[in-house]
Amino acid sequence: LNPPGQIRNFISNMVMLQLSGVGLHRLPVLLVRAAKEISSNGRYWQVAKKYGVTESTFTAQELHRVRSDLVELEAQQGKMHALRWLMTAGARFLEKVSDLDQFSEALGKTIKIMDEMDKGKTEAEAAIEAQKWLFDYSLVPRGVRIARNAPVGMPFITYQIKMLPRLLEVATKYPWRFLPWAGLLYGMQA
Repeated sequence: LNPPGQIRNFISNMVMLQLSGVGLHRLPVLLVRAAKEISSNGRYWQVAKKYGVTESTFTAQELHRVRSDLVELEAQQGKMHALRWLMTAGARFLEKVSDLDQFSEALGKTIKIMDEMDKGKTEAEAAIEAQKWLFDYSLVPRGVRIARNAPVGMPFITYQIKMLPRLLEVATKYPWRFLPWAGLLYGMQA
Protein backbone atom coordinates (compact mmCIF):
# COMPACT_ATOMS: atom_id res chain seq x y z
CA LEU A 1 0.00 0.00 0.00
CA ASN A 2 2.93 2.29 -0.64
CA PRO A 3 2.75 3.51 -4.26
CA PRO A 4 5.85 5.73 -3.87
CA GLY A 5 7.75 2.69 -2.58
CA GLN A 6 6.56 0.57 -5.49
CA ILE A 7 7.56 3.28 -7.96
CA ARG A 8 11.00 3.58 -6.33
CA ASN A 9 11.43 -0.20 -6.54
CA PHE A 10 10.47 -0.19 -10.21
CA ILE A 11 12.86 2.67 -11.01
CA SER A 12 15.70 1.10 -9.04
CA ASN A 13 15.15 -2.16 -10.96
CA MET A 14 15.43 -0.27 -14.25
CA VAL A 15 18.61 1.46 -13.04
CA MET A 16 20.07 -1.89 -11.94
CA LEU A 17 19.23 -3.35 -15.35
CA GLN A 18 21.13 -0.52 -17.05
CA LEU A 19 24.08 -0.91 -14.67
CA SER A 20 24.06 -4.66 -15.36
CA GLY A 21 24.66 -4.03 -19.05
CA VAL A 22 21.17 -3.72 -20.52
CA GLY A 23 21.36 -0.78 -22.91
CA LEU A 24 19.38 2.21 -21.68
CA HIS A 25 17.97 2.66 -25.19
CA ARG A 26 16.73 -0.97 -25.14
CA LEU A 27 14.85 -0.77 -21.82
CA PRO A 28 11.53 0.58 -23.18
CA VAL A 29 11.40 -2.08 -25.92
CA LEU A 30 12.38 -4.86 -23.52
CA LEU A 31 9.83 -3.62 -20.99
CA VAL A 32 7.00 -4.04 -23.51
CA ARG A 33 8.37 -7.41 -24.67
CA ALA A 34 8.64 -8.69 -21.08
CA ALA A 35 5.07 -7.63 -20.28
CA LYS A 36 3.89 -9.55 -23.35
CA GLU A 37 6.02 -12.55 -22.34
CA ILE A 38 4.46 -12.68 -18.89
CA SER A 39 0.89 -12.13 -20.07
CA SER A 40 1.19 -14.78 -22.81
CA ASN A 41 3.25 -17.23 -20.74
CA GLY A 42 5.94 -16.89 -23.40
CA ARG A 43 9.33 -18.51 -23.82
CA TYR A 44 11.34 -16.14 -21.61
CA TRP A 45 8.71 -16.18 -18.87
CA GLN A 46 8.88 -19.98 -18.97
CA VAL A 47 12.64 -19.72 -18.50
CA ALA A 48 12.15 -17.37 -15.54
CA LYS A 49 9.74 -19.80 -13.90
CA LYS A 50 11.87 -22.84 -14.76
CA TYR A 51 14.91 -21.41 -12.99
CA GLY A 52 12.90 -20.02 -10.09
CA VAL A 53 13.97 -16.39 -10.40
CA THR A 54 10.61 -15.35 -9.00
CA GLU A 55 10.27 -18.24 -6.58
CA SER A 56 10.70 -16.38 -3.32
CA THR A 57 7.97 -13.93 -4.21
CA PHE A 58 5.64 -16.65 -5.40
CA THR A 59 6.29 -18.72 -2.28
CA ALA A 60 5.36 -15.83 -0.04
CA GLN A 61 2.24 -15.23 -2.11
CA GLU A 62 1.24 -18.88 -2.11
CA LEU A 63 1.57 -19.19 1.65
CA HIS A 64 -0.57 -16.08 2.06
CA ARG A 65 -3.11 -17.45 -0.39
CA VAL A 66 -3.33 -20.77 1.45
CA ARG A 67 -4.36 -18.79 4.52
CA SER A 68 -6.90 -16.84 2.45
CA ASP A 69 -8.30 -20.10 1.05
CA LEU A 70 -8.76 -21.44 4.57
CA VAL A 71 -10.57 -18.26 5.62
CA GLU A 72 -12.79 -18.55 2.53
CA LEU A 73 -13.62 -22.14 3.44
CA GLU A 74 -14.53 -20.95 6.92
CA ALA A 75 -16.89 -18.39 5.35
CA GLN A 76 -18.53 -21.02 3.14
CA GLN A 77 -19.22 -23.17 6.17
CA GLY A 78 -20.97 -20.24 7.88
CA LYS A 79 -18.39 -19.93 10.65
CA MET A 80 -17.33 -16.37 9.86
CA HIS A 81 -18.43 -13.36 11.89
CA ALA A 82 -18.47 -9.75 10.63
CA LEU A 83 -15.00 -8.82 11.86
CA ARG A 84 -13.48 -11.91 10.27
CA TRP A 85 -15.27 -11.09 7.00
CA LEU A 86 -13.81 -7.55 7.07
CA MET A 87 -10.32 -8.94 7.71
CA THR A 88 -10.74 -11.32 4.77
CA ALA A 89 -11.78 -8.51 2.44
CA GLY A 90 -8.71 -6.52 3.55
CA ALA A 91 -6.44 -9.51 2.96
CA ARG A 92 -7.77 -9.92 -0.59
CA PHE A 93 -7.12 -6.25 -1.32
CA LEU A 94 -3.56 -6.56 0.00
CA GLU A 95 -3.04 -9.62 -2.22
CA LYS A 96 -3.88 -7.54 -5.29
CA VAL A 97 -1.47 -4.78 -4.25
CA SER A 98 1.24 -7.40 -3.59
CA ASP A 99 0.57 -8.90 -7.02
CA LEU A 100 1.36 -5.53 -8.60
CA ASP A 101 4.69 -5.32 -6.78
CA GLN A 102 5.41 -8.97 -7.64
CA PHE A 103 4.66 -8.20 -11.31
CA SER A 104 7.21 -5.38 -11.25
CA GLU A 105 9.90 -7.74 -9.93
CA ALA A 106 8.98 -10.43 -12.46
CA LEU A 107 9.08 -7.87 -15.26
CA GLY A 108 12.61 -6.76 -14.38
CA LYS A 109 13.95 -10.29 -14.11
CA THR A 110 12.31 -11.28 -17.38
CA ILE A 111 13.92 -8.27 -19.07
CA LYS A 112 17.34 -9.36 -17.80
CA ILE A 113 16.78 -12.93 -19.01
CA MET A 114 15.71 -11.72 -22.46
CA ASP A 115 18.69 -9.38 -22.74
CA GLU A 116 21.19 -12.06 -21.70
CA MET A 117 19.70 -14.68 -24.02
CA ASP A 118 19.67 -12.13 -26.88
CA LYS A 119 23.42 -11.78 -26.24
CA GLY A 120 23.90 -15.54 -26.62
CA LYS A 121 23.84 -16.72 -23.00
CA THR A 122 22.14 -19.99 -22.06
CA GLU A 123 18.89 -20.08 -20.13
CA ALA A 124 20.72 -20.96 -16.91
CA GLU A 125 23.32 -18.21 -17.34
CA ALA A 126 20.60 -15.65 -18.06
CA ALA A 127 18.60 -16.70 -14.98
CA ILE A 128 21.69 -16.45 -12.76
CA GLU A 129 22.35 -12.94 -14.07
CA ALA A 130 18.75 -11.95 -13.35
CA GLN A 131 19.10 -13.15 -9.75
CA LYS A 132 22.47 -11.46 -9.41
CA TRP A 133 21.32 -8.01 -10.51
CA LEU A 134 17.67 -8.00 -9.36
CA PHE A 135 18.18 -9.82 -6.13
CA ASP A 136 16.24 -12.36 -4.16
CA TYR A 137 15.67 -10.73 -0.79
CA SER A 138 15.15 -14.09 0.90
CA LEU A 139 18.74 -15.20 0.16
CA VAL A 140 20.71 -13.37 2.84
CA PRO A 141 23.22 -14.39 5.51
CA ARG A 142 21.81 -15.22 8.95
CA GLY A 143 23.21 -12.02 10.49
CA VAL A 144 21.39 -9.86 7.94
CA ARG A 145 18.15 -11.74 8.54
CA ILE A 146 18.47 -11.13 12.28
CA ALA A 147 19.33 -7.44 11.77
CA ARG A 148 16.35 -6.77 9.52
CA ASN A 149 13.86 -8.61 11.76
CA ALA A 150 15.05 -7.34 15.15
CA PRO A 151 12.61 -5.07 17.07
CA VAL A 152 15.16 -2.25 16.87
CA GLY A 153 16.79 -3.45 13.69
CA MET A 154 17.59 -2.34 10.19
CA PRO A 155 14.64 -3.36 7.99
CA PHE A 156 16.22 -2.11 4.76
CA ILE A 157 19.72 -3.51 5.28
CA THR A 158 19.18 -6.24 2.68
CA TYR A 159 19.08 -3.72 -0.16
CA GLN A 160 22.40 -2.19 0.88
CA ILE A 161 24.04 -5.60 1.42
CA LYS A 162 22.94 -6.79 -2.03
CA MET A 163 23.52 -3.48 -3.84
CA LEU A 164 27.04 -2.66 -2.66
CA PRO A 165 28.83 -5.57 -4.42
CA ARG A 166 26.99 -4.77 -7.68
CA LEU A 167 27.94 -1.08 -7.51
CA LEU A 168 31.56 -1.99 -6.76
CA GLU A 169 31.58 -4.39 -9.70
CA VAL A 170 30.29 -1.69 -12.04
CA ALA A 171 32.75 0.87 -10.63
CA THR A 172 35.74 -1.41 -11.15
CA LYS A 173 34.81 -3.14 -14.42
CA TYR A 174 32.37 -0.85 -16.24
CA PRO A 175 32.58 2.69 -14.78
CA TRP A 176 31.11 4.24 -17.95
CA ARG A 177 27.76 2.70 -17.05
CA PHE A 178 27.42 5.40 -14.36
CA LEU A 179 27.62 8.19 -16.99
CA PRO A 180 23.87 8.46 -17.70
CA TRP A 181 23.12 8.84 -13.99
CA ALA A 182 25.94 11.30 -13.37
CA GLY A 183 24.73 13.28 -16.39
CA LEU A 184 21.18 13.25 -15.05
CA LEU A 185 22.35 14.48 -11.65
CA TYR A 186 24.38 17.35 -13.08
CA GLY A 187 21.80 18.10 -15.74
CA MET A 188 19.05 18.48 -13.16
CA GLN A 189 21.16 21.01 -11.25
CA ALA A 190 21.76 23.01 -14.42
